[in-house]
Amino acid sequence: MKNNLSYKKLFVFLTIIFGIILTATTYITFNYIKKSDIHKISNDNLKKSINYKKSFMSDYFKPYKNSINAISSNKTLEKYLNKPKKEYEDFVKELFSSYLVTFENINQIELLNKNHKNTIQISKNSKIKNYLNSKNKKELITKFEEFSKNNLYVSTIDFNSTNLITIDFVKQITKNYFIVINIDLKHFFNTLKESRLYDVFLINKKGDYLLYKNSNLELNTIDNSTIYNDFSKREAKRILNNNLSQGKDFISTFANINNQNYILILKMKYKNQNLSIRDSQNFIFIVIFLSFIILIPLAIYFATIPDKVLKEYEKKLITHNITGLKNSIYLEKMLEKNSSFAKSIVILVYVNNCKKLQSVYGYTALNKILKEAGRLISSYKENDQNFDDIYSLESNIFAIKYKYSDENQLIKFTQLLFNDLENIEILIDKNSSVYLDLTLGISNPQNLDSKNKLHEAQMALDYAIEKRIDILVYDPNIKSEDINSLNLKILKSIKTAIDKDNVILHYQAIYNNRTQKIEKFETLMRIKNSKNEILYPNSFMDIAKDSKKYNKLTYAMIEKSFKYFQDKDYEFSINLSFLDIVEKGFTKYLEYKINEYGVAKKLVIEIVESESISNYKEIKRFISTMKELGCKIAIDDFGSGYANFQHIISLSQYIDYIKFDGSLIRNIHKDRKSQLLVGVIKFLCDSLGIRTIAEFVEDEETLKFVDSMGINYSQGYHISKPVSNIENIPQ
Repeated sequence: MKNNLSYKKLFVFLTIIFGIILTATTYITFNYIKKSDIHKISNDNLKKSINYKKSFMSDYFKPYKNSINAISSNKTLEKYLNKPKKEYEDFVKELFSSYLVTFENINQIELLNKNHKNTIQISKNSKIKNYLNSKNKKELITKFEEFSKNNLYVSTIDFNSTNLITIDFVKQITKNYFIVINIDLKHFFNTLKESRLYDVFLINKKGDYLLYKNSNLELNTIDNSTIYNDFSKREAKRILNNNLSQGKDFISTFANINNQNYILILKMKYKNQNLSIRDSQNFIFIVIFLSFIILIPLAIYFATIPDKVLKEYEKKLITHNITGLKNSIYLEKMLEKNSSFAKSIVILVYVNNCKKLQSVYGYTALNKILKEAGRLISSYKENDQNFDDIYSLESNIFAIKYKYSDENQLIKFTQLLFNDLENIEILIDKNSSVYLDLTLGISNPQNLDSKNKLHEAQMALDYAIEKRIDILVYDPNIKSEDINSLNLKILKSIKTAIDKDNVILHYQAIYNNRTQKIEKFETLMRIKNSKNEILYPNSFMDIAKDSKKYNKLTYAMIEKSFKYFQDKDYEFSINLSFLDIVEKGFTKYLEYKINEYGVAKKLVIEIVESESISNYKEIKRFISTMKELGCKIAIDDFGSGYANFQHIISLSQYIDYIKFDGSLIRNIHKDRKSQLLVGVIKFLCDSLGIRTIAEFVEDEETLKFVDSMGINYSQGYHISKPVSNIENIPQ
């Protein structure tokens, strides 16, 4: 808690420091600006600025000169003038149009004949067309005739009542034809007048304004104005008579626009600029001050967010996603402390008919039943002071922390609990109800100091299930014989399955949420016992791992799945545990089989994340070898509680898929904590370039929700149940 408090204080402290530094930096900068001599800055840059403006005026019209020269030399235009075919005419119109599109300031391009009539005319709009057609074209041609054939004639600038400012470029292309390009000069004048330090004027040789300060080119503001309105008589004469003239706060120069002489003037406006800067400084200081006032409570608020997210994450890790009760991770932590369980025993409540209920009613109904079972068990806490806490270990196992006082009280409580729960009718819907079939296993009440209370209760439960006993208290006297004998039948079934080739593989489809197609399959192992009953991994896998038969099951799965998928166009995955990977010779065997069946590009190796992996170097070496062969790697059951994000990040360059644990997905559409945790993991995967797969997608609502979160693939009964032949799955 102290660390969290320090973190919050540090966050707020750094925010305040940042605000102070920002304010101080702004203040120092403004003082520096204030001390700077704007007059000197403006004066030093006068010549450079006016030369730049003069160069701009000279260069602005070069592209238009090049354009009219290019048009006049076009071969198709020449063909049209010699023989005016429709196809030539269409091409010329397209040519003219392309120049109008390329040069946004060209108003119109037209082809005039000797009689001043246009034969082809392309305009930007009807308003411009009407105005330009009203102009005296004869004057343009007459003016042009003073020049030789290859020269251009450029008209004077035309200010007109329609608020257009234009200029014409005229070029003769044959004896009887002329090209005329009309250019809008608003952009030219707007660019010319742009300046932060100077007012820009453009006058003719008489001293009349063509461009007046920031006039926005409205004629009525400058029609009656001359240079004498803004400059003294002496300054005005210097400006009109000298190619380059500089005064206290201005500079002027003669400027040429297409062989027409004008005078360009720059006048410093630093007084207004000083006022503008002062106003800006005041405004910025106010904004910084207000931002700082707002920033403090925001900083305090955001300082609490990491703690909230962490608490949500930690709470999710120790909470069962279906029942909402504390889970096995939390129980194991409490047992490790031991002091909290010093005078208590563990009672395990096992729902025997869970599998049948799932098969008949489905996962959604089963979740509802288990949630109600958890609520019913929890209700006994109100009437029995020895009932200390309740936990959900697996979907069908509940654990009770019970303070042991005497044997009679324990018998009374367990008998009452068992009888009540087995006789309570649990409603699924209006037409369906079920009853629970229970078995209770209890840790040794005679040894309250034991550190293995959960293990004792589990052994008692296993024995009770095998012997069909309703309630059983752990007895250390049967540990070596009877309890171990529970596994002998299953171990025998495993051996028989291996010897008689009764290792059976089923395949469950994996659905691409984007393409809405089945693209992959996960290989699932089952075995058949001597009674032809199908056993699922949760009933035999742990026992197999404790024997020498486990690896033989893995080899059988590899052989059969590779053979099955060698000629199929689907990716398929196999599950490998840490025990498989570290077994001597396993990697070479797997490499051999991959090459023998040619399945490297199809194979996805799922490594179970929920196992405690002690040697990540070995895992990394194995994964690297498989990737070199071309296989893909998936991390299975991610988010089940054992996740080491640092290891996942270190292996991210090798990982192709991460499969979300089913406990996170089952109720994700209505469980905000699951949504938060999956969102965090999804963000991590997206950042690392890892695709995601949601397991236990059991209904349409869940499928739509995981798709909306951007999860790449879905797997579960809603997509398809595991099948022995994938050809039977409808696409």
